[in-house]
Amino acid sequence: MAEGKDVFISYHRATMAETLRRIADELKNRGISFWYDTESPKPGHFTETIEEEIKACEVFLFIWDDGANNSTWCRDEVLSALAHKKHIFLFRVGQFKTENAELNFRLRAFQRSDVDNPPDQERIQNLAETIVDTLRGSRPTWAMVYQREQQLKQLESRLGQEQASARKSTEAKDRQIAELERKLQQAGAQIQTVKDRLAQRQAHMQTLQEQAQQLANELAQEPDLIEELESEWEQEQKLQDKQSDVKSLAVLFIIFYILALMLVGILLFQGRTVFRRSLFNSHMISDAPSNDGTVTSHPASENRVSGDFGMPDDGKGDEPEPEPIPKTVPRQLEPANVWDSSP
Repeated sequence: MAEGKDVFISYHRATMAETLRRIADELKNRGISFWYDTESPKPGHFTETIEEEIKACEVFLFIWDDGANNSTWCRDEVLSALAHKKHIFLFRVGQFKTENAELNFRLRAFQRSDVDNPPDQERIQNLAETIVDTLRGSRPTWAMVYQREQQLKQLESRLGQEQASARKSTEAKDRQIAELERKLQQAGAQIQTVKDRLAQRQAHMQTLQEQAQQLANELAQEPDLIEELESEWEQEQKLQDKQSDVKSLAVLFIIFYILALMLVGILLFQGRTVFRRSLFNSHMISDAPSNDGTVTSHPASENRVSGDFGMPDDGKGDEPEPEPIPKTVPRQLEPANVWDSSP
């Protein structure tokens, strides 16, 4: 097993060799031991050596430039340091063409120093002093960093739940938006249908206006036709008025005719009544006493006296017909006064 060094330095040899030399000089001046690979990584025992050096060191220094950002070996070294819970220092140099999302996510909780490329000597000295202080215990220990990492994991879990909830909410809103879009399309189709009908009606109105204009032009060209139509209309109105008058006169004539028939009937009834009364009176007169002391009655074989009005009856009553009266009725005469000289 390799002897443990104070600092393990991860870097990209092709771009950060000069920066590595300057940092190594500052650490050496302060009595800090360090290790970095001096050859290109090869499969086999060299990879195991890197793993052992990372495991044995106290501080992991990552010189993070654009080259290291895209290096697979640098990524593996960072993951190994995280797995062994090492103190990690990030020395970010210059600008990156593209960001490495994985490294940004995994190294977000660690102390980072952003510098220009090439970095100032003062920034390199500050980095060396920070590493010395950490090794002396004046900086937060790994337990604190680990605790912060756990808190970040909890926050990540909560963030994942919130993202899932937001995703569900977004999907529901997307469905609502799709439904609204569908309804909007239906409304658009209905509006288009209404527009088409309105255009058809406008075309029909235009046709009617043209026909009306044509008719007006024809009437303007033939004014006599209007006068003739007005004259015919007036004559037809007069004929209708005359027909109405004739109908009224016919109704009045029928009413007068019915009244006249009723009057004639009444007069005939009254004349018959007067005739019967006169006939009855003549019979009464004919019942005067004769010289032989008898009264000769000439009753009308077809007439009777009405009990209600004292008028001859027509013999059509419901009462049974009385027995016939004898024509010669004995009459008792009062004793004559012999001394009376009157006949």
